[in-house]
Amino acid sequence: MDLELSALEIFVKNYFTLLRFKLHATPRSVFEFAVIAAAVFLAEPTLRSLSVGAVVTLLGAALRVWAGGYRRQRQELFIAGPYRFVRHPRYLGSFLILLGVVIASRSFPVTAVLLLGVTLIYRRSFHSEEALLLRASGPDFVNYRTQVSAFIPQMVPVAAGIDPAPMFSLKYAVFQRKRREIDTLAGLVLCFGLLYFSMVIPAKALFDGVVAAMILLFLVFRIIYYRSRPV
Repeated sequence: MDLELSALEIFVKNYFTLLRFKLHATPRSVFEFAVIAAAVFLAEPTLRSLSVGAVVTLLGAALRVWAGGYRRQRQELFIAGPYRFVRHPRYLGSFLILLGVVIASRSFPVTAVLLLGVTLIYRRSFHSEEALLLRASGPDFVNYRTQVSAFIPQMVPVAAGIDPAPMFSLKYAVFQRKRREIDTLAGLVLCFGLLYFSMVIPAKALFDGVVAAMILLFLVFRIIYYRSRPV
């Protein structure tokens, strides 16, 4: 029994090492990738669903770009831009992107998985990041947390922080930051292209083969990119 547990522990450790350092992935990003892959595989889109889903996805992408356009430390209490309306705008943007893809695909089972995953996985991420902010900023973060919702934007923004905020940079958000948004935007173009072609390609087996090949290529290029990128 002990040997079985040891083998299981080694497998789990190696699995998460692969996710974290080879694919630059976390449980949250794996969940998001799985939702998009499942939505594409199970897609039954129409032009109307694609149009509505694209609008929702673009809103989410714009929110992520807005939130990612400021040079800041992760543990730094930052009250500017979208952070004046919601505490976790990047997570909200990611959710809107996923919701848009699910709407476009008309995959109702994946919708249920998305809502459950957001409740469990995103909440865990909230607590992890806010624990860092609480240790770093103490009462200031507690005051901010009482005024601004974690995930539901408010109509009236909270007052900006006392310290001057860095200027927003679209170039930094899209091309320069560690998790640059150009990767997300390129992935969304590919995703919606596949959803569109799922209406054009009549043979389901052929379409599934194309999707599987694209997912494999995505993973291979992701490994190559993060292994070759300067630290």
